[in-house]
Amino acid sequence: MMSSGNLVPSRGDSQPHPRWRFAIELGVIGVVYFAFAKTGLMLASINPSASPIWPPTGLALAAMLLRGPSVWPAIVIAAFAANVTTAGSIATSLAIGVGNTIEGLFGAYLISRWSDGKGTFESPAGVARFALLAFLPTALCATIGVTSLALGGLADSVTLGSVWLTWWLGDLAGALLVTPVIVLWASADFRTADRRKLLESIVIFCVACAIGLIAFSPVFETAERRAPIGFLAVLPLLWSALRRGPRDTATSALVLAGFAVWGTLAGGGPFDRETLNESFLTLLTFMIGVTVPSLALSADAAMRRRTEDELRAVHDELNRRVAARTTDLTDANRALHDEIERRKRAESVLDEQTRHLTEAQRLANLGSWVRNLETNEIVWSEQLYEIFGVQRGEEDTGSFDGYLQRIHPDDRERVRKQVQAAIKAGQGFRGDRRIVRPNGEIRHVQTCVELVKDDAGRVVSMHGICFDVTERKQAEIALERTREQLAQMQKMEALGQLTGGIAHDFNNLLMVVSGHAELLRRKLADPSQLRAVEAIMGAGQRGERLTRQLLTFSRRQPLNPVPIDLRQRVQEMRPMLSSSLRGNITLVVEFPDDLWSVEADVAEFELALVNVAVNARDAMPDGGTFTISAHNVPSGQGRLGQPANDHVVISFADTGVGIPQDTLKKIFDPFFTTKAVGKGTGLGLSQVYGFAHQSGGTVSVTSELGHGSTLSLYLGRCDTAAAAMPKMGDPDKVGSAEGTILVVEDNPEVADVTATLLEQIGYRVLRAGNAADALERLKVADRIDLVFSDIVMPNGMNGIHLAQELTERYPTIRVLLTTGYSDVAAAGETRFPILRKPFELPALEQAIRDVMAGHEARPRRAARGAH
Repeated sequence: MMSSGNLVPSRGDSQPHPRWRFAIELGVIGVVYFAFAKTGLMLASINPSASPIWPPTGLALAAMLLRGPSVWPAIVIAAFAANVTTAGSIATSLAIGVGNTIEGLFGAYLISRWSDGKGTFESPAGVARFALLAFLPTALCATIGVTSLALGGLADSVTLGSVWLTWWLGDLAGALLVTPVIVLWASADFRTADRRKLLESIVIFCVACAIGLIAFSPVFETAERRAPIGFLAVLPLLWSALRRGPRDTATSALVLAGFAVWGTLAGGGPFDRETLNESFLTLLTFMIGVTVPSLALSADAAMRRRTEDELRAVHDELNRRVAARTTDLTDANRALHDEIERRKRAESVLDEQTRHLTEAQRLANLGSWVRNLETNEIVWSEQLYEIFGVQRGEEDTGSFDGYLQRIHPDDRERVRKQVQAAIKAGQGFRGDRRIVRPNGEIRHVQTCVELVKDDAGRVVSMHGICFDVTERKQAEIALERTREQLAQMQKMEALGQLTGGIAHDFNNLLMVVSGHAELLRRKLADPSQLRAVEAIMGAGQRGERLTRQLLTFSRRQPLNPVPIDLRQRVQEMRPMLSSSLRGNITLVVEFPDDLWSVEADVAEFELALVNVAVNARDAMPDGGTFTISAHNVPSGQGRLGQPANDHVVISFADTGVGIPQDTLKKIFDPFFTTKAVGKGTGLGLSQVYGFAHQSGGTVSVTSELGHGSTLSLYLGRCDTAAAAMPKMGDPDKVGSAEGTILVVEDNPEVADVTATLLEQIGYRVLRAGNAADALERLKVADRIDLVFSDIVMPNGMNGIHLAQELTERYPTIRVLLTTGYSDVAAAGETRFPILRKPFELPALEQAIRDVMAGHEARPRRAARGAH
């Protein structure tokens, strides 16, 4: 089937023509075809069935191009009717009708197949193909018609050539003149008609009519020389071709052809020849020669106009697109500019945030890093370089191995295993470690690490932060030290309160025991009895020393600091120290000649040296060397924890078994001892600790198992030269004395033994039970030279208050105080000399002689005699 336009209705049409409408179409086509055929046959001259003008060919071809081959019944019936009612037999009329129908079908097929169907008039090439293709069906129709006439005996064999030529040219003229007009007008869209263009078309048609009337019609037959006017027929054809298109060109050509046919039939006009048939043949040749080029020209012009319109439309579309693209580009540029500005602002904000982050890391002393596990590269933040004390770009700062090299050697393997375990487990971790800066400084850092995985769950990178916690660690250490010191102070306070509570009563008991033992020792001559009394006195001395050590550790022991020449004092104590050590222990003393003097209580210093020596002896059961050395330390050169001013470091080193680390922290605790039960009190080193701190210094111990220990005593420098120490008198030799002494003591046993000792010396003794009694006795008694009063007494007035009252009332009476322990005396809140209980007879005698002689001794000076 042909597929050009509406030539053949598609089988898939959802809305086929109703039969009644199709029947009307066939009827209209048939009637028009019959009318055209009858008109054409009226112009036949050489044969009744052969007309030089045959418009039905153009109608049939146009109908089949427009409506398809389904209209063939109308063509065959109308052609048969026109011929059978004019001339010829039924057979020849039927053959001619079939030939006319085949002519239309064959022509429509060729044009639809090879020349775009009804669109063939839209291009010059299409017009040319239409003209060439029209030769074949018209020639076929002429051949069928002439053959049917010849077979029917209706044509002479002599004239068959002329009849065929007339038939063919008539059909060809009908196809070339009528088909374009019908197809183009039927295809026109009048809904978009422009009034100006329609008016122009009407003018063209009027001009064509005027020219045809003047040049070809018989109306102006009498006009002379009108033959040249026929050439004016080209004007409306060119006008319509160049201005209006193929439709108006074909119409103008048909109008001119109609006037020419009219004039030729009238026997005039430029085409008039000897016979009518020759005239029509000349007319047809002229019209075909003029019409086909005009159609081609109009098609070319129309195509050019369409091309121009399309180009203009394309140009307009291009301009629109360019404008749209320009607008889009402008918008894009604006958006790009806005994006650039936004990114600049974002970069500015990012830079600001980066600066803030960097500053925050600097203030927090916190650095960050990222490690790529595939390349093993590490990127550090600026603050991390500061924490590690290195510069960017230094060797090994960008690798994990370089990072490990900066970890403290003791932590390095632990850190390596921790990282490997985290990567294997795929989990982050936290940890503390030490790092070593290039200058050797050790810093403490705290690390927090998170792992980043890819889509497959494989760890690809590590992100971490390092927080420098060195100051915090130091603060924690200082806090722990402070806590330890506070605990030690609280412990000493508790111990001091306990010791102070019992020291007074305990020393009073010891005073009774040691005093009576002293009196018995002076009366007995039996050696065995003397040894028993000396044992009693030794026990009393050890009890007094025990109380004294407790008071010293708790810093409640009253001290009498004086300048001490360390070299002289240690040399004088050397025999005592040697006797404290065993024979298999060598004592070495190494003091420089320029050693500074120190200020301390001589008795407590000597006791501290003896306590250290005894502990060193017990640490060297198989013998060894005990070395006492000292050196000066100028101000500011001491280590952490040492005094900041000028001081002397006295070191006591032994070559013993050493002290375990867990024991090292407890050695200064009171009653702590590693010796067997009954072998030690655990107060020796406690006395050393208390003496050092009460003297304004400190003490430290270092030890290594199997290599011995070293105890260092730090005492402040004294710029005053050390004085020679007075010699203690012989305890067995007591001089005679005169005078009256008032003993004020609330404890009768202590009062009895004290009075007896004073009487042994030679003094007359008066007694009072408390301060009030003493004042009453002073009012009535004879001359009293000295008041010897206990400090702690009942009834609200203690010994110090009594001494103050005596100074105001009786300025000539000397005052000597005594006590087993007193908070007031321990704090040094008195200007009166104090003799500490329990005292021995020589110490009592020396203290009274000093007071009676009027020596203005410092409050604790008299206490020295108790050692």
